[in-house]
Amino acid sequence: MTKRVKVAGKVVLVMSFCLVLVLLIPAAGRGFDAGGPGKAMNAFVQAMQTKNAQGVLAAFSRRQPWRFIGYEIGTGRPLNSNMVSYAQMSRDFQTRGKWNHFFFDEPNGYTFRLNFKKGTVWKKAGNTFFRSGTDRSVRHYIKWRQEGGKWVIAEIGDTSP
Repeated sequence: MTKRVKVAGKVVLVMSFCLVLVLLIPAAGRGFDAGGPGKAMNAFVQAMQTKNAQGVLAAFSRRQPWRFIGYEIGTGRPLNSNMVSYAQMSRDFQTRGKWNHFFFDEPNGYTFRLNFKKGTVWKKAGNTFFRSGTDRSVRHYIKWRQEGGKWVIAEIGDTSP
């Protein structure tokens, strides 16, 4: 026996003990990324390659800081860890401060920007983790998390001398 029932403005069919729901609800929330962290990572790479400060900032949460971890070359040992807020990054981008240099200085062999030269591949390693390069002693990575229907950067790891 089949019955037609209205649920949340949609007509669904109820069959015996089986309920079949097909809800066509548009994605809620501004900036929804149906492509997951891969699509967000591609947008971030493009922003880095074109030195688009607003595009880079769009990859970060305005509400919660992200973690930066610096690693030693060769040993992979963590050297430092900082929590960085959106406000601090935005201010540094305007005043050409520390984070402006980190994201936008031309590659000199040890700058993070080196990982965004055309042709550099970021490989997905897990559900929310992307790694640059293949050398295990070098730790360049970006970890993403979801916030309100949008993917934002949770952590960046960088190897430096």
